[in-house]
Amino acid sequence: MPDPIVTDPILTEFVQRLKQRAEIADFSLTPWVKPGRTREWTSHLAGSVNALLHALAATGAQGSWRLSKEIVDDFAASGRKWAIVLLVRTSQTGYLLPALEVRQRTESGQWSLHGGTYQVTEGPTLNPEYYFREFDTLVFRLLTRGML
Repeated sequence: MPDPIVTDPILTEFVQRLKQRAEIADFSLTPWVKPGRTREWTSHLAGSVNALLHALAATGAQGSWRLSKEIVDDFAASGRKWAIVLLVRTSQTGYLLPALEVRQRTESGQWSLHGGTYQVTEGPTLNPEYYFREFDTLVFRLLTRGML
C-alpha cells in the first residue's frame, strides 16, 4: 500500500525525523492505511515499539486539531496499542496522547464532535504531562512506556 499523501511541512518533517530515529532505535514504520483514506499520516510502528500512531499538525495561533472519529474508532477496534501525536507549531514539540487519554476525552465530551471530527484545542483538555518539548523526549516515551 502506498504512503499517505502528506502536504503539511511540519508533519512531513515529523515523519522524516521519526523514520531516522526508527533506524537507530530498532523499530520500523509502515503505513497503516484504510482504503479511501490517503490524506492522514497513520503508521504501524513495529519492533521495539509495536503500536499504531497517528500524527496531526496544529492549525492556528493557538494549537487546534481536527481528530477523525473514524481513526479513533479504527484504532480502538484494532486490538493494538495506539497513541495520537498532536504537533504544536514545530515537528519537535507537541503531545503524545495514549489511547486511554484519548478515549476519556472523547467519551466525556471534553473534545466536541462535529461532522465526524473531534475538535481539540490547546488548553485544559490537554494534560501537560503528555507534552514533549523535544523530539528525543517523544521517542524516549515511545520506547520506554510502550505507548504509555
